[in-house]
Amino acid sequence: MKLSRTISKKRLFAFFKWSVRIIVLIVAVFLFFIVYIQVTDYRPHEQEPLELRGLRQEPVQKTRTFSILTWNIGYGGLGSEMDFFYDGGEQVRSDSSTYKKYFNGITDFLVSHDSIDIILLQEVDRNSRRSYYNNQVHHIIKTLPAYNAVFAKNYDVPFVPLPLANPLGKVEAGMMTMASFRPMMSYRFALPQTHNWPESLFMLDRAVVMSTFPLPGDKELVVMNIHNSAYVEDAKERRKELRVIKKLAQQEYQKGNYVIAGGDWNQNPPGFKPKALPAGDKVGFTLPKDFISPEWQWAYMGGQPTNRSLKAPFGKDVKTTIIDFFLVSPNLQVEEIRVMNQHFKNSDHEPVYMSFSPALQ
Repeated sequence: MKLSRTISKKRLFAFFKWSVRIIVLIVAVFLFFIVYIQVTDYRPHEQEPLELRGLRQEPVQKTRTFSILTWNIGYGGLGSEMDFFYDGGEQVRSDSSTYKKYFNGITDFLVSHDSIDIILLQEVDRNSRRSYYNNQVHHIIKTLPAYNAVFAKNYDVPFVPLPLANPLGKVEAGMMTMASFRPMMSYRFALPQTHNWPESLFMLDRAVVMSTFPLPGDKELVVMNIHNSAYVEDAKERRKELRVIKKLAQQEYQKGNYVIAGGDWNQNPPGFKPKALPAGDKVGFTLPKDFISPEWQWAYMGGQPTNRSLKAPFGKDVKTTIIDFFLVSPNLQVEEIRVMNQHFKNSDHEPVYMSFSPALQ
């Protein structure tokens, strides 16, 4: 009996000892991982010039009506059959054949609309597990040789560990601005981080891509490519980004320039009416009406959604919203605004088209 108790104590001690070792090992691996992510963390400067790619040398030759398109392409992985774990769905990435179908559909659409003067793209992958490490930037530039292009990173994490059972893995992605004429300059302007440490290590480093195009009459057209934060419940954090965007837009307008800020704002435009959408709105955040002076124009289609929920594959009961639109300076005239309805076939966002003309004197 005494011997049995001694053996039990030895087994209990051995179990305790190995449990402690395993716990210490897990903690050590976790700490090493956090240190590794911290050391390799992408830290962009507040303002960075962007490399221009493309062969087009021609400036804008004459005053005319211009066209612009904004589209969050969802890295070619969020078409109509997909749901996504971060939105309450189950899937992490589409299979390779479905990804190819989505991305080919995206590039086919862009090629078929290559008469558009300026194209703003968000969520373009350059080296990510979720898009099978396809360099989408290179592919799009090669597919649309009539455009000049700039690319700005806003997501660069060597390993995103969620979900634990099937991690998202490496992500390198960003925003592209493309134009059929040559910009004077293009810059990446950093936006404030809206997440706390250590979560911020695994989230996007948001930015504005600003490109300046010379117009006849010593005027300039300034185009700002927007992709603001998602999954942020604190309106105060969202306003940090908006203050930077507002400041940049107003500064350029005060110089006498023509300004357009367009893209994925991840919140609804002022005056948005959720009841206009059949399945209901999925966002719940609206830009404040006093964001900027009332002379500025918000260009969007009130009853046509531009983004859908990824809680389930797309269907009639899936919630949608309007978060892709344009802010236009008072010295520009909006000629047309429309959503190019794809029924979310290749992305969880729809392309949004606008034509406009500057009131040059």
